[in-house]
Amino acid sequence: MTIKQAATHLSVNHNTVGNWIMAWEELGIAGLYRKTGQGRVPILNVTSSIHVEALANAVKDNAQNVKIVQAELIEVLKTPMSADTVKRFLKKIVIPGRTGAPVASAVVPTRRRIN
Repeated sequence: MTIKQAATHLSVNHNTVGNWIMAWEELGIAGLYRKTGQGRVPILNVTSSIHVEALANAVKDNAQNVKIVQAELIEVLKTPMSADTVKRFLKKIVIPGRTGAPVASAVVPTRRRIN
């Protein structure tokens, strides 16, 4: 199978297949793993306490309005971002000890029924 055939079969560019072959020949299977630093740097990082704290403060007063939360984050962090980025960040954050539970439930004030 030629490089072009493999590229067509895998739906990638032929240069990508060539790079994979060179990495395999140089380092074996280790050459095919992603290295640190590859990929896009996230705009908001869940491991950054500054980002999480800024989000918590922004959501505290404007829990139902993503555009206002977005504007506050842009103002505080001095980083441009879309409303979709803010939504994705809200979904990623988890409460320690509760796998998959969004922090937003801990940060966003919930409406309670008055008995």
